[in-house]
Amino acid sequence: MVFHNQRENYMSCKIKLVIAGLAVIMQAMALTAFAADTSIATLQMSGNVPTVFSVTVRGLPGDLDLTPGVIVNDRLLGIFHFEYNLDIASLAMTSTSATGTPMNGATAYPAGTAFSYKFSACQAVNATGEANFSIVASTSPALVPIAADQPSTLGYGIEEECNLTASWGGQTLVTGQIPLAGVYEQLLTLTMVSI
Repeated sequence: MVFHNQRENYMSCKIKLVIAGLAVIMQAMALTAFAADTSIATLQMSGNVPTVFSVTVRGLPGDLDLTPGVIVNDRLLGIFHFEYNLDIASLAMTSTSATGTPMNGATAYPAGTAFSYKFSACQAVNATGEANFSIVASTSPALVPIAADQPSTLGYGIEEECNLTASWGGQTLVTGQIPLAGVYEQLLTLTMVSI
């Protein structure tokens, strides 16, 4: 019987030792610092600035003065409204007239001084377009702005108005001759193309 009690004491002691060992381990774990948990959520956001690329024109009413012998300087033809936030690849003015002069059917107006056009100072048009230029073979010179005046260089888009004017001299006067009557007209188109 004594043997049985010793065995129970031995087992009880062993269990107590295991429990004590576990208690020491638990205390050690409680004193140990663990890394903080981390949870990350991301939300990607994006948006686009809309493309703005337009040119419109409003013309000024009234006929051109085609009186023989009369010299006309910088007659305002129209006001072009430019609005764009992309670079301009090409800008040119074309005419329904091969000579860039108003026509009466197949007959060009017999100007004493050839028609020339120009824009007021504006970023949308280069220096060639701001000086007197002619429309030859139905097309003007390239009017595209220089790189320094393009949105990609400036860092912003452009909105501005530019006046288009024309100059010409009326038909040369010839003694004893009266010019033929008729309506002279042409259609000008400004085409702007982005890069």
